[in-house]
Amino acid sequence: MPVNYAEIPATMVVELAKRGDVIALVPVGSIEQHCSGPLGLDGFIAEIIARESCRLLEERRIGECIILPTLFYGYSPEWSSIKGTISLDVESYARIIEAIVGNLMDTGFKRIVVLNGHGGNSSIIEAVLRSIAREGYILALVNYWDVAGLRLDHAGRIEEMVVEQLGLNYKLGDCIDRVEYIGKPRIIAGKASKPSKLEVGEEQLASNIIERVAEALERIIKLELGERILI
Repeated sequence: MPVNYAEIPATMVVELAKRGDVIALVPVGSIEQHCSGPLGLDGFIAEIIARESCRLLEERRIGECIILPTLFYGYSPEWSSIKGTISLDVESYARIIEAIVGNLMDTGFKRIVVLNGHGGNSSIIEAVLRSIAREGYILALVNYWDVAGLRLDHAGRIEEMVVEQLGLNYKLGDCIDRVEYIGKPRIIAGKASKPSKLEVGEEQLASNIIERVAEALERIIKLELGERILI
């Protein structure tokens, strides 16, 4: 099973960092409304995908992961009118990502992946990784929906199927009231005008995501060390 960063002593972390086939994996999400689902849903999804994709790597003897505690706070200003939302500002979120990844680099990890569960985080994470990348390291952003070829509608049909198939016991339902989406016309959350067209059967959606993320991690393990960003 993948190693949980927070559950092992510092000496073991240092030993794992010395190995070239270990990925330090940081799942990130958000605290925002998901209709009748939990505020932290994006983080829960990223956490499970991280664990299961790393498990595949180990089973195939490709490499190993050390999984950091999930960062649930993200960048969600568009939902700030919904009470319960906790959105960091751009500068604060960027500093947190930079601190986490920078400390992992200082510890000795050469392959560091941020596994993202919330679209609003993407551009900030990418900018941070580009700004701190240096020779001898691979810093990567993996948006799980991108590697799986999905257009993920917020709290919609696709996300609800992912939630169910990952074993999360949540029903997102439909938002009964219209929600104010800051800077945009009023919308009904959870409704996508053009749902994603699935290339795999609906019953295989979550397993396909995990497989695609595992393949992305495999490519990262096999890359020569250098300045690389994977989107």
